[in-house]
Amino acid sequence: MHRLLTSHPEICFAAEKEPDFFSKDEIYARGIDYYCGLFDPLPHHRIAFDGSTTYARLPMFDKPASRIAKVFPDARIIYVLREPVARTWSHYLHRKRWSGSVQTFEAMCQDDESVQYASNYAAHLTHYQEHFSPEQILCVFYEELVAKTEATVSTIVDHLGLEPGNLDASSLPRNNRGHDNEIRAQTTMRFRRLPGMQMIVDRLPLRVRDAAFGIIRSALPKRVPPPEKIPPGMEESLRETYRGPNEQLQMILNRELPENWN
Repeated sequence: MHRLLTSHPEICFAAEKEPDFFSKDEIYARGIDYYCGLFDPLPHHRIAFDGSTTYARLPMFDKPASRIAKVFPDARIIYVLREPVARTWSHYLHRKRWSGSVQTFEAMCQDDESVQYASNYAAHLTHYQEHFSPEQILCVFYEELVAKTEATVSTIVDHLGLEPGNLDASSLPRNNRGHDNEIRAQTTMRFRRLPGMQMIVDRLPLRVRDAAFGIIRSALPKRVPPPEKIPPGMEESLRETYRGPNEQLQMILNRELPENWN
């Protein structure tokens, strides 16, 4: 969604995709002036967009909702919901790629409760409803964002109170980019580990990062690693774990969940 909305002329994005300002105490302590300084709005910008995923990461971070409501009581919340097992597996792959972790998927799920709890959407949504009205919160299914991009984006833009603009729907992939991300992570790992390099990369526009990756990859051997698969038995176990929260979510939203969730 972040990639797609960057093409909207009325939305201003922070220098970093995920500032984590309202979730991490040490960053929040820098004050609201610091946070506002992360954005560089132009006269045509009407919305400031913060895509920090840690704002929905209970119980590790339990303050974002109340902090956002205190500073920006009229904020519009967009909560992207992906099939819970797929989201948990993606979480593991992301951590493994970008941190170099050698921990197994089973061990991560067992040792870090936040990994599984992040897919308990009912708990997070209920938490945000304590601070924001239903009209301020829009839940978007990732599967519909991919399969019905134009219609879903229209709903998002309408929720933000913006004009449709010239959004480039082709910038959103039609399938899961997990394997592409794995290739990208492995290809750029040595560069990102250089002192200060990750900070520089985070501040580059997405199109510049994409172009740089293309140059780096074209200069390396065309050896593509096979995609990883979720360990046998873990998918069934996680589906059972999420069965109750999914039923609660369906009741809260008062609508059927995507078919692949069941």
